[in-house]
Amino acid sequence: LKLWFKASCNFGLDMEKYTHGHHKSVVSIHNARTVEDSAAFLLPMLQPHFKLLDVGCGPGSITRGFTKHVKEVIGVDSSEDVISQAQEWGDGVDFRVASAYQLPFEDNTFDVVYAHQVLQHLADPVAALKEMFRTLRPGGLVAVREVVYSTMHGAPVLPGIQKWRDAYMATARKNGSEPDAGLYLKQWMHSAGLIEVRYSTATVTYSSEDEDRRKAFGESWAERTLKTFGSQAVELGIAQNSDLSEMESAWKEWAADSSAIFLYVNGESIARKPES
Repeated sequence: LKLWFKASCNFGLDMEKYTHGHHKSVVSIHNARTVEDSAAFLLPMLQPHFKLLDVGCGPGSITRGFTKHVKEVIGVDSSEDVISQAQEWGDGVDFRVASAYQLPFEDNTFDVVYAHQVLQHLADPVAALKEMFRTLRPGGLVAVREVVYSTMHGAPVLPGIQKWRDAYMATARKNGSEPDAGLYLKQWMHSAGLIEVRYSTATVTYSSEDEDRRKAFGESWAERTLKTFGSQAVELGIAQNSDLSEMESAWKEWAADSSAIFLYVNGESIARKPES
């Protein structure tokens, strides 16, 4: 099995604003993702001879998981910094920096193109899907998974966390992206020319059933509120520094409470490129 990622500087995302940023508190959470928890809806459709492209692969934890299921996996991401970190974790494999809008591959190259939590950050998700479509072989599959941020709720109900959700969504939209991307996957897939579009949902839950994971999630958002999207929210006039302090404190309170839960819904969609 081969895992390819090769460096290039022409990734053409100058106009995009990644609301999460690539602070260590973000990348560490992304690196905890697995192919089992992030692509279970796709795994039954994979075949051993397939060639798969993972768009927006981040630190590569999901991407590496795909190598257990298909013959060849290629991963691309727009961030040179996160690709550098992926190389440290990736046992010397090659990594490729590339834009979702300009994939450096010929037409009809892949059996599957997969993207996890990518479209929500793009100003033109349909254009990205059309580019994925281009690289697919006839009959190939596009599979995407995207959050619906408005479904994010937890207990205990803390005003600071409710304020965090609203501020994050407003910041993302000011940045030109759609935090409820999971609601629009069927529409976007059809607009990109894909057929046989399937749609399902999956709930992500953080609770004491996996206490380390639950605490890490809460502590991450406490830190990310100050280190990543929070500064953007202040610059855009969506929040004040006092609001960020309230959000951070609420997430720390939630993380310290072993009885606390948090959940949200992801939209999942698989579609096919026509045979001709």
